[in-house]
Amino acid sequence: MINVLFAESVKGPLLSSDTQIQISTLHLIFHYLCCVSPEQIQLLVDENIADYVFEIIRLSGWYQYYTHPVCNNNRARCYNLSC
Repeated sequence: MINVLFAESVKGPLLSSDTQIQISTLHLIFHYLCCVSPEQIQLLVDENIADYVFEIIRLSGWYQYYTHPVCNNNRARCYNLSC
């Protein structure tokens, strides 16, 4: 249930016209992904959050060079997270 609420709560900021809000929301999603199971990630996909994220990246032009520490093998260590 909490995962559905998270998915619903990030949709609005992802649709914001303010790029700083979008970027901050993307960072929040990346932090969240460090701490959840594959089933919880699938829920975000089912709620179309991935579509929102990819569209933001595509429209911003970030897709040409965007890399983020969350994509690395040591992702939890990059953020000093203990999930």
